Amino acid sequence: PVLQDISYEDAMLKVRDNEATLVDVRLESEYENQHIPGSINMPLFVLRIRMTRLVDNKPVIVCCDTGRRSQAAAYILSDSGFDVYVLEGGIMGAAKLEVA
Repeated sequence: PVLQDISYEDAMLKVRDNEATLVDVRLESEYENQHIPGSINMPLFVLRIRMTRLVDNKPVIVCCDTGRRSQAAAYILSDSGFDVYVLEGGIMGAAKLEVA
């Protein structure tokens, strides 16, 4: 499937307005060290098992450090019928990033 990118600003608007779920696909230790407020942690290696916890009619925005794991996650989710966006440049590339 063709992957859809989304800017940090647009992603945060969708999450704030409850129009999308932000999923951080990094390891739990990476997430605990730094993450975008409002994101949920669902590491890539358990995504297939845990994706049933996501609302299937709500778009999902996936993020990681650089975007590589997010692209893999987007493929998995898209292949399962989810409307998925990849955060452009990952967390490291996000402008004006607020971390917890």
